[in-house]
Order: sequence, then C-alpha cells, then structure tokens
Amino acid sequence: SKFHAHHVRGLLHRSMGNPTLAVVDHDACLQLGGNNEVQALAYFNKGSALMGLRKESDTSLVEAIDSFETALVLKPDYAEVYPILVECRKAHKKYSVEEWKALVGRMESLMRTLESGSARKHGSHIYFADD
Repeated sequence: SKFHAHHVRGLLHRSMGNPTLAVVDHDACLQLGGNNEVQALAYFNKGSALMGLRKESDTSLVEAIDSFETALVLKPDYAEVYPILVECRKAHKKYSVEEWKALVGRMESLMRTLESGSARKHGSHIYFADD
C-alpha cells in the first residue's frame, strides 16, 4: 500500500540520517488516513524523525512533543511513545512540576491497566490495508 511504502521509506530515511525526508514521508502517511492505530504509528514516527532535527530548531522539539501527544490521544495504550516523550520533555526543559506529575500519572495508569490484564491484547505488528 502507499501508506506502507511511505512508512518504510520514512524509517529508512531516519536510519540513514535524513530526518527531514523522513518527516515528509510520515506526513504523507498522515495524509493517507487510516484507523487510529495506524495514525498513531505515523505520528510516533514523525515525532521520532523530528527528534533528529532538534539540534537545528527548538521548534522541531515542540513539534515532536506534539506528534507524540497526538499519538497518545489516538492510542492511549501506546506504551512505546512514553520513553521518547519523556526524553523530548527533558530536552525541551520547559515542563513544570505539575506537568511532569501529570505525565507520570498517565504512565502509572497505563501500567496499572497492563498489570490488571484488562488492556486489550494485541500484536506488535500493524497490518496495512491495500489502497
């Protein structure tokens, strides 16, 4: 599918040290739409690529944080987002104590959900529908 092609190409661009081109591909994924899980993946990958641009611009770091937060709105149990979101917040250095407490509270809530076994079971792979 077109989504899968842009997704993989964006990951490869990021791996090869081309975060700007990776962002373009992840934006293309977002334009193609999809369910919340697929869109969350695209926002997560876009945020990760934007992290590669953070030395060039503080704006990239803010955009990365926004992308990660959007991924969590779309898929609140997307635990993989939290570690990199925390790193972004640390690098940004503009997070209040109350905001840190709220973020930690969200992570603790997700841990309790996972520990209780009430989280929906899902695989680590996202399957892409044909366009």
